[in-house]
Amino acid sequence: MEGAVQWATGVCLCSAVVCIVEMLLSDTAIEKTVRFVLGAMMLCAVIVPLGGIAADFSADMESMGVMPQEIPESVENQRVAFLKEKLEEMVKENLEEAGIFPVEIGIDMDIDEENSISMITAEVRLEKKQRSSAGKVREIVREKLGIEVQTVLI
Repeated sequence: MEGAVQWATGVCLCSAVVCIVEMLLSDTAIEKTVRFVLGAMMLCAVIVPLGGIAADFSADMESMGVMPQEIPESVENQRVAFLKEKLEEMVKENLEEAGIFPVEIGIDMDIDEENSISMITAEVRLEKKQRSSAGKVREIVREKLGIEVQTVLI
């Protein structure tokens, strides 16, 4: 509340100075320039303290535990989840084209400190009756998608 009082006091003092200068201003060639400068001064008196309010708001957000760094992490997690989902779909589509119907597909990705994907592996779960297709699964996925595959019979 003290900040609002200081802001209001500053605006009032500035407007008093602007009024006094305008009263003393005679009809001269520089009248428009002086009015422009006074208007800019008044505008600054109103707006500049708002920068401090924004900084205080940011500090309050940090003290409440809402850190700006959390947002990119959330976006990164969404990006990885989306990529895993799309890769699972691609593996499934390629296998189904070959007549192999997996029970479940899991994608494992290693992400380094620079948020780059360094390695992708897939785990394909097949029913025991599809045992003969295990080698073909590895060939198809490695050849078409370049992903190392591990097959698990369930």
